[in-house]
Amino acid sequence: MITVLVILLLVCLVSLAVCAGLLRRQQQVLAVLKKQATELEAHLHLDTLQLAQVYERGKRRHLTIEVLNPLEVAASESSLIRAVGGLSPSLVTKLVYDRVKVEVERGLAERQVEARVEIRRSE
Repeated sequence: MITVLVILLLVCLVSLAVCAGLLRRQQQVLAVLKKQATELEAHLHLDTLQLAQVYERGKRRHLTIEVLNPLEVAASESSLIRAVGGLSPSLVTKLVYDRVKVEVERGLAERQVEARVEIRRSE
């Protein structure tokens, strides 16, 4: 009976030694991983800052189109010129912008681009 207990005790001691060795090895691996994670985090933080500067993260982009020759556009569009023949230049410009807005919206929709097209007056 004592022999069985001694054998069990030896088996437990060997198992404990093996577990201690495995634990030590895992602690070494964990230390290496922590070091690599710290280095990677520092590198990623720098890259994130650089990307934020380049892309101005969080800010939306806007595309502005200015029609530089609205009266000529109206004159070149036969259907538009008939409709606006005797109107003031500012009203003709408004109608040209309305037409351009519709055309841009149509072209974007054909390409499945989700966009909000607005006409804004600038100062």
